[in-house]
Amino acid sequence: AAPRGLVARRAAKKKAAGGKAAQVKDGDVVFLKDRFGKYLNSEPGIDDVKARAPLKADRAAWTVVHEDGLLKAGDIILLEGYRGGYLDVVGDVVQVKRTDKIRCAGVGGTKSSHP
Repeated sequence: AAPRGLVARRAAKKKAAGGKAAQVKDGDVVFLKDRFGKYLNSEPGIDDVKARAPLKADRAAWTVVHEDGLLKAGDIILLEGYRGGYLDVVGDVVQVKRTDKIRCAGVGGTKSSHP
């Protein structure tokens, strides 16, 4: 659990910001965490996607590709990796496809308030 002071500071920051995060749109850069707090990385030149470290390195940045502007809950989007390629999930296999984006099914999800 986070120390009490840290929790209070986070709550104060959220209240000062109006309690709302900016809406995600095409071209935004996002970072994806696994359940252990490690960021999902796309390595240049290989198809593997791994959650390696709790650091926001360049290779952990994913660019949102969505042609309809602002995202809504349930939208299907593409996530472009560090040096090209698109995140592709089939069953339990997660990889970067370095082909035309039309060959990727996209990723769907819902908004979470988890930090």
